[in-house]
Amino acid sequence: MNKKLFLISIAVCFTFCQNMIAQTKMDALFDNIRNEDNATSIHLGRFTMTIASFFTETFGVHEIDIVKFEDCDKAKLKKYIEAARALDCSAFDSQISDKDGDEYKKVLIRTHDDKIQEIVILKYDKNEIALVRIQGNINPSDVEHVINRHSNEG
Repeated sequence: MNKKLFLISIAVCFTFCQNMIAQTKMDALFDNIRNEDNATSIHLGRFTMTIASFFTETFGVHEIDIVKFEDCDKAKLKKYIEAARALDCSAFDSQISDKDGDEYKKVLIRTHDDKIQEIVILKYDKNEIALVRIQGNINPSDVEHVINRHSNEG
């Protein structure tokens, strides 16, 4: 019995560590791009989202992180595109993956207990790379509600 419990504990720890490593690489990619001279970056952290929740519905979103890198050295851009391609996305479900010419788009969702924990949107082409990350404890029905509300606006 103890051997079984030990093996289960090791498997859980391995899975948890694998997710943490993937998250660290994702964080590093966002941070590295954010620190570039021609990068545009917006970060709305937990404190900002808590304040926002007093004035509008935040639908369980805790953090929003957006980075865009354009009008830059092509070698640096290529380095970040390669890093985005090499990301370990095993903790995520790929919802959309589209390559049209030199433009690539990917939407990743990480869930836990029927709640969306993280949404990552990657978009790059030969001139720019853009990343969006939304973290929280989000009901999938809330995402559908927001999409429907905004798609009906025109």
